[in-house]
Amino acid sequence: METPPLLPPDHQPKPSPALALILGFVPAALGLLLMASNPGKKELVPLLIGLAVGSLVCCLASSLLLFRRHTGGAIAGAIVFLLLNGFIAFFSGCLALFSNTNFH
Repeated sequence: METPPLLPPDHQPKPSPALALILGFVPAALGLLLMASNPGKKELVPLLIGLAVGSLVCCLASSLLLFRRHTGGAIAGAIVFLLLNGFIAFFSGCLALFSNTNFH
């Protein structure tokens, strides 16, 4: 007697969301690392620009990976990461812009 397969042959398991979750938290970790390192004004602007660009890339990548899962929790997580990393990118870009401006 042969047992039927547990999953239908056309059903493929969904990939793990681990990569998307890691990508979603990378900009926050890099921002905290940047604040802890306390760079000088000369090094700060390129680091902030890199953080802003990296945050946008991670934001889009993690959100797209989570949107592809088509579950309610994954879509909610994707929206949260999109907002969080979008804020980090905006904040880093504003800091880079205003750190070169002298208000005196």
